[in-house]
Amino acid sequence: YCELSPKERRAYNQMAKQLMLLTEDDNVIEAENHMVKQGRLIQAANSLLEVGSDDKVYPCEPSSKLDLFMDALQSVGDDEPSIVWIKHTGLLRMASERLKAANGPHEAVYGNLDAKKVDDAVQRFQSGESNMFLSTIKKGGTGITLTRSRVAIYVQVEESLIEHDQSVFRNRRIGSENHID
Repeated sequence: YCELSPKERRAYNQMAKQLMLLTEDDNVIEAENHMVKQGRLIQAANSLLEVGSDDKVYPCEPSSKLDLFMDALQSVGDDEPSIVWIKHTGLLRMASERLKAANGPHEAVYGNLDAKKVDDAVQRFQSGESNMFLSTIKKGGTGITLTRSRVAIYVQVEESLIEHDQSVFRNRRIGSENHID
């Protein structure tokens, strides 16, 4: 469970009540219908939001969820191979930037990465070149094996039980070592 900062809570509540929110830079993010509202609320529960130059909505700092993630990494330790599952690419990129700033070597796999880059990232992780593997649940949930890790951290959960289970099974396969639950 992650407690939102006061700033994040205000933005979340504004979207929940008014189907819109005013960003830090005075842009308006609207939810045209309740389906879009649900998606925006999920985004707002993870970080503040901003409107990019392309008029799309993106997550931005601060993010209490990523603060909690970085704290969790301290308890895992640098030498423990870990898989980090994140549902949305924007939040994964923010997590990757935080790890880079903390000099944390890691692999990052997300939606539009080609198969060769994904395979290379898996190989570096499996061979021990890096101890942290960040992946979106959809991109990394099928077709890869990450048996080196016994730790899986879910920054975001997947609503689809099938996709969630697929991510769980990436490191719980034949050849896996002990697991930390």
